[in-house]
Amino acid sequence: MDKKEERKIRILDLKQMYKNLKKSDDDPIRKTHIWKDELQTIKNTIKFLEDE
Repeated sequence: MDKKEERKIRILDLKQMYKNLKKSDDDPIRKTHIWKDELQTIKNTIKFLEDE
């Protein structure tokens, strides 16, 4: 597997993780500022990998 394929898989994994975390947004703990920062970090990482 080359670097490009690895990156694609990593992006897909992150997108899935983001979707799963976002889905469970109704949990009180997930309303916190830190939680939203984590989601934003995942989103930024996805964007960074896609742009690279």
